[in-house]
Amino acid sequence: MNLSLTIEGVIKKYPVDVIILNNAPLSLSYRIIQSKLLFCKNEDFWVDFITKTLLMYHDHAISSRYILEDLLIA
Repeated sequence: MNLSLTIEGVIKKYPVDVIILNNAPLSLSYRIIQSKLLFCKNEDFWVDFITKTLLMYHDHAISSRYILEDLLIA
């Protein structure tokens, strides 16, 4: 059975999404780390995930800004 449906069956009030963070898109990972953490089995992994996501997100933001500026100038 789908884990999301199992959790929704227990909670019965809110929809639930279960996301594998290893494969999540960068924009989704960034939004996830800004949310409230409900459970963490491995705090070291979580801190590493946050650090990696923030570094990649801000690097991507800088690159995107330069690309956008080039497109607007051309």
